[in-house]
Amino acid sequence: MKSVKRWVVSDGICPHCAPHSSNHFLIKYVVRVSSFFFPFPAAIPRYSLGRLRNIWRLCADRCLDTITRLLLFFRIAKANPIENVKNILTPHMCLIADECSLRGLSLFMITIFGAPTSRFFIVTDNSKRFFDELPIPHGREKHPFADKAYVREVLLKHAIPVARGAVLKHFRHAYKYLNVRYTFPLVVKPRYGSLSRHITLNIRSTEEFRSAIAIAQEIDSNFVVEEQVSGNVFRAVLINGKFIACARREPRYLIGDGIRTVKELAGMENASSTLLVSRTVSEAIPKKGEKVYIETKMTGGHKPVIHDVTDGVHEDIRGLVERVASIFSAKLIGIDFIAQDIALSYTKQPFVVLEVNGMPHIALHDNPTTGKSRAVAGPLLDAFLDIERISHN
Repeated sequence: MKSVKRWVVSDGICPHCAPHSSNHFLIKYVVRVSSFFFPFPAAIPRYSLGRLRNIWRLCADRCLDTITRLLLFFRIAKANPIENVKNILTPHMCLIADECSLRGLSLFMITIFGAPTSRFFIVTDNSKRFFDELPIPHGREKHPFADKAYVREVLLKHAIPVARGAVLKHFRHAYKYLNVRYTFPLVVKPRYGSLSRHITLNIRSTEEFRSAIAIAQEIDSNFVVEEQVSGNVFRAVLINGKFIACARREPRYLIGDGIRTVKELAGMENASSTLLVSRTVSEAIPKKGEKVYIETKMTGGHKPVIHDVTDGVHEDIRGLVERVASIFSAKLIGIDFIAQDIALSYTKQPFVVLEVNGMPHIALHDNPTTGKSRAVAGPLLDAFLDIERISHN
């Protein structure tokens, strides 16, 4: 029993997953196997079933809605008004809840035996419109965005610029590629995954390379090796193919005052001591105004610095990300890319698309560190309700 419990229940927060809790067994085996069958049977590109994949996805959505209704009918599940559970909502669902409140729409969370779920519904015209995590128009996306190999293959097929790299399974293969094709610095990440879990950046030696592969293989035996492209990291969000917002993300940093050490500054900012990976760095006294980065990852949980750049995006970059959204036929999509200058055409600078996300963190655009606030929840809810009205006519 203890071994089974250890597989299912996480004993703590892994440093390579932090600050997000996760279970490596579930990520490595259960999630990957289940993603193959539900809601699409084409998690691995070579097993693609074409249009049958979309039929499967629609059937899965219908079945899930029916099961949810049955659970509610037999009172196994309960519909909780969103006001009663707002304290446990994710930041992006808080924005959706606020938007529903402004419009006078009733929003509910599904709980099962009192445990919260990521399943919600909005009451429109006396009918329940279900969704998971975010109200994505027309249900789930048909593409396995968590599979970085699949996304990479699709982008390459359509001549979208990506970093040089490959999907590999053994260190000896990676080492061979390193000697023949790649140059440091490198990035290693697991093939499946999200939230920057077990990703290692700025790899500059064979020893670091071997260690990074071992870290990635803790949650997936297959891993992606890519050359690290220098530049700024951006996130564009599109809804129904329309460009909505774009932000430049920067790792969390401290500003030196010429007096205090990095460790003392981190204490003033309530930054975790785990961020200070080097004692030499933590005891250093940065110059006044000097930036000291205390994070490497830029997901929402790592509290990155967000700069809104929506108004300054070059039309060529805007057109490229709109093309990526069209390629994946995504109703909601977040596209991460690297560029030196957002106001310059992507053809005139180093530029690569890093990855795409079917469930982007829309809250980062609502309250950026600098720049204008961009309301993504409103357009997303508009798209969701418009799709539903069309389907009823």
